[in-house]
Amino acid sequence: MSFSLHRKIWKVPLAGLVFLSLGLSGPFASSAHAERFGHVLVVEDDGRILEAAHPLGLDQRRLEFQPREAGGYVLTEGTARRRNRTLGTAVAFAEGSAVPTRVDLDQPIRFFGGFYQSLWVHPHGAIAFGENWQEGIAARSNAPGDLLSGLLSGPPVVAGLWNELRPAPGRSSGVFVHQNSGRVVISWLDVSSVRPAGVPNSFYIEIDRRGRVVLEYANLATRWGLVGLSPGHSRATTRIEDIQAVRVIDSREAVIGWYGDRPRLNSAALSRRVHAELPDRFDFLTVFTNQPVDTPHLVYAETVANDIAGVGQPIFDHGKIFGSEALQHLVMMNDIDFWADDPTDSPRHPAYGYAPSTLAVLAHETGHRWIPRFLEEPFMDHPGSGHWSPSLATTASFMGGAGFEPAGPGAFRVAHTMQRFGYLDRYLMGLIGPEDVPPFSMIDTAEVSDRPYPEGQIVTGTRRALEVEDLIRELGERSPDTERSPKKFAMAFVLVVPSGTTPNAREIYKVQSLRRAFSPFFRRASGGRARMATGLGARRPIRPLPTDAELLAGRPTILKAELFRGEDLETSLDLDWADLDGDLTTLEILMDTRTDPSSIRLDLAMGSYGRQRGALQLSLAGLPVDASYLELVIVDAQGQVSAPMRLPIPL
Repeated sequence: MSFSLHRKIWKVPLAGLVFLSLGLSGPFASSAHAERFGHVLVVEDDGRILEAAHPLGLDQRRLEFQPREAGGYVLTEGTARRRNRTLGTAVAFAEGSAVPTRVDLDQPIRFFGGFYQSLWVHPHGAIAFGENWQEGIAARSNAPGDLLSGLLSGPPVVAGLWNELRPAPGRSSGVFVHQNSGRVVISWLDVSSVRPAGVPNSFYIEIDRRGRVVLEYANLATRWGLVGLSPGHSRATTRIEDIQAVRVIDSREAVIGWYGDRPRLNSAALSRRVHAELPDRFDFLTVFTNQPVDTPHLVYAETVANDIAGVGQPIFDHGKIFGSEALQHLVMMNDIDFWADDPTDSPRHPAYGYAPSTLAVLAHETGHRWIPRFLEEPFMDHPGSGHWSPSLATTASFMGGAGFEPAGPGAFRVAHTMQRFGYLDRYLMGLIGPEDVPPFSMIDTAEVSDRPYPEGQIVTGTRRALEVEDLIRELGERSPDTERSPKKFAMAFVLVVPSGTTPNAREIYKVQSLRRAFSPFFRRASGGRARMATGLGARRPIRPLPTDAELLAGRPTILKAELFRGEDLETSLDLDWADLDGDLTTLEILMDTRTDPSSIRLDLAMGSYGRQRGALQLSLAGLPVDASYLELVIVDAQGQVSAPMRLPIPL
């Protein structure tokens, strides 16, 4: 991802922007309750661990955005108008498609001051002007943390309802485009969402050549998604607000209503609650809920602290935010009903139907503690995936790839997937040295997949030989090495329940069954080289939790910032931040320069909103020669500003 600020003096491209989807917490209500059930800690929500749902409420409403002379829009809201509509031409999307379709306009239409001859209609309830979104952009219900960044990833957009919609072509259902005298209407008519599935939703986006935008909702069954407008590349700020409360939109401002039909889990708030009950000795936390909750992804893992070099992860320690000095990694498994009663059976949730067992999924998320995120081919299909390429011969690693066997000239059969921590995994985990990793290979193939190939599939291509030294050249040598790396770890299992409730016996049994099975499973999967203790142990005295008054009061905080010169003599900025409310929007950079004393404002909402902790890297080009320092502050959606941090500019 790259981003440039167009200023006379300098530009700030966001090269290699990284956001960690992590949580944060403050003090806890005295009524909060946690209790041991065997070796499972049950934590009752205290109002911060599970943030309340904010469901969409636009049924039978009409939003009209009138362009202002000064730029931007004025919004008026009213009741939807009942009238017969000319549907126009049906847009032919493939079943289940997330690929937009181009529409050429009879007359140019205005949007945020620009004029456009074409637009792109996305089946997921939005339109883009003048250019398409990046390939693969979609509104996935299983990745709510990516909704905003996907929608705002490029061109100017109108989101009628950015939601994983499933248009099915029919005579009077599907997506339609009608043009008439400089006015274009895009209709989503009786289109179902993936949640709830099979129930129709109808809404309309209308735009005319003067730039007036109307969003009208005939009926909505779904209650999650994004609604709003963005000027695209010229965007300076993003405002997240209930769209019905908006009155004025500035000319360089995106305004988005973000709605959720599920509670959102704050992982660090949970961790702090856990560490108020348990001794601080656990390397891993594995968390379940007894209801579906929104997290950055349906099931996800976040690394809290990393002190290992050569594994493709930065060195950092955010344990204070999580109330721990020992915690390294947290795994969020979501609703206990996503998983089979027997942890050795395949998951119930269709998104994880490819996995052989719940144990394998937990091993996969645990493995993210050591696996690089930002590698390219041949190891990973694309940077940021955090998974080995499906075509990599990994001896059937939990982290991707497969075990292949010959199936004829230029053909290979997928013999096994997701069975163990492979040799590359074990090296990165510190369990074996590089000399113990045998030569391996990948299949150069035109077939592309973002998930492991199913067992039995035939993959055609050419075998390419690889060695562990190829990986080390990308990552550097691992430090500490295998002699000094720990081989024993501890994991606590936690079940979160709503306030005022207790879990039933079946829910406790399911978590207990997985907990008991995971310790021997982990040892076998590591080739007998590592152990994972999964008991809570005997009760011990609990130390007081660390506190940070500003952070816990909801004020955004700069945890760490550093300026340094790279080999190309360009100045780079690394910054770690935290925000209790998860509504960070802006980074402001000020300089002590006489030539241009104004501040630079960077819109961070696209990658940070809804996330309580993150890291970013900026390359700073063209700094004024008379500037001696930068002063940094971060701002949240409520206008709260962090304490400033001043950094001298390196010579």
